[in-house]
Amino acid sequence: MTTEIINALNAKFNADKLTAFANLTNYMNNSAAVGEHPDIVAEAEKLVEAISSADGKLQTLSELLPKKVEETK
Repeated sequence: MTTEIINALNAKFNADKLTAFANLTNYMNNSAAVGEHPDIVAEAEKLVEAISSADGKLQTLSELLPKKVEETK
């Protein structure tokens, strides 16, 4: 993989994780957000799954990279 593709994937997976975390935090701390979603547990579960998925993608990407590329990060 080229460095640009690796960097783009890394940025995307981190952004996905941070977005899901921000939304989950908002649900936990903002009663108005809860009112918009009657099944808050299901919504929270989706966000936890999104965080887990992004973490898994970051881990997989890291495992696929040759050591030489990882050292240049």
